[in-house]
Amino acid sequence: MKKYITLLLTASFITSCSYKEDNPFGDDQQALQRIPQLMQGYKKAWENDSYWLFTVFPGENKSFQALPATNQGIGGYNFVIKLKDGKVIASSEVASDNNEVTSYFTYNANEAPGVSFDTHNKILHHFYVSSYDYPRGKGGDVEYLIEKEENGTYTFKGKLSGNTMVLTSLTGDRAAFLNKIRENRFFLFGKILAPVQINGKTVNMLFSSLERQIVFSYDGNNVQQAFALTEKGIKFYEPVDVNGVKITELYINNAKTAFTTPDGAITINFVNPPIIFNGTNDIKWATFDTGSASQDLLDQYATLNTAVKDLYYWYDLNVDKNLQIRLLHNDDSGYVVGFKKHLSYDARWSGGNDTFYEINFDAVVGHPDQIAISLRGEVKSQYYKVDHPDENLLQNRYNWFASSMYNFYSYIASKSPYKVANDPNNANYYKLTSVKDSNTWFLLSK
Repeated sequence: MKKYITLLLTASFITSCSYKEDNPFGDDQQALQRIPQLMQGYKKAWENDSYWLFTVFPGENKSFQALPATNQGIGGYNFVIKLKDGKVIASSEVASDNNEVTSYFTYNANEAPGVSFDTHNKILHHFYVSSYDYPRGKGGDVEYLIEKEENGTYTFKGKLSGNTMVLTSLTGDRAAFLNKIRENRFFLFGKILAPVQINGKTVNMLFSSLERQIVFSYDGNNVQQAFALTEKGIKFYEPVDVNGVKITELYINNAKTAFTTPDGAITINFVNPPIIFNGTNDIKWATFDTGSASQDLLDQYATLNTAVKDLYYWYDLNVDKNLQIRLLHNDDSGYVVGFKKHLSYDARWSGGNDTFYEINFDAVVGHPDQIAISLRGEVKSQYYKVDHPDENLLQNRYNWFASSMYNFYSYIASKSPYKVANDPNNANYYKLTSVKDSNTWFLLSK
């Protein structure tokens, strides 16, 4: 059995009912009396008309690739803030633009010094507020306890999440920084990492820029860590020890072919998938019709159509047999690949409704001509139409047909991975053939 090693917070960071017990400034009355003085020092340092980089790791307990769940299950995100006279001005990579949002904040000086962003701010509360997909939010905090200051770097603990956050002075232009983060996010999307030698051991890696997780595997050990994007690459929530080598961050090299450690001692090559999406307007099409897909997929499509018609007789998926595989923005303004299927009305009416399901569309290590398709997230059933205002901010929206759609998509994923080749009969299409069963195939537009 493999031995799992998951890097978690130390016990001193775990939120407890009594914050006095883990007060980093001591338990005696003299220490408590120092808090107002400390807060004055923080106020003077922070409220100087400069921008600060606040790196946040929401407390979303989530599993990655069937490994044990961690409290940093969705990784870290960058927020740029300015504090002045009780107001906080915030912008972030989680927004689709660099616009700033202003709200109020307060200093707390109870049993431990802290900061509270206690009036609504759609940027700062992005992971805190609830939504249909996340009825309890995504592990965000509004109140943060100050742990320490070291060389101008301030360490916080989220009062709800218990996770460590870091505040540092932002050097350079705010908008340029956020644009660079988004550039790196798009560049890393869909990439995986090739095996590498570290201290004489072959280390394999699981990597997801979407989940913001990395796993180093060697000798039966899996060392997992969350990361946030940086201007140079990625930085880990905590340093990882990989076969005796401590790694804190990885840089994208100048050639954009690999990650390197800051000292250049380790190079980890990127593996690109054979099919790449060049933005949200790059839509690939599959058609479930004779000559465009194998018989088993046509049979599955017919089963789907029957199930939909049984629920609502006015639908007929044979009017529009296309399935889009495309790139969309997710709720954090990142990117996700998904199946998007139009459920067409029968010939008596025009129009229909759309459904969307997030998938992983990944490269396969050691097989540059293969693509791996797997489903993401939970089965959900929410009404969604093509003109929905949140079209680009979706997670697994099916209309009323969650079970039927899920069964169809699951069948496609069950035949993964697929070998990708040019279709010999049409240069405008790829032919994807199941590695597990060569009788399963479909054409996909380039």
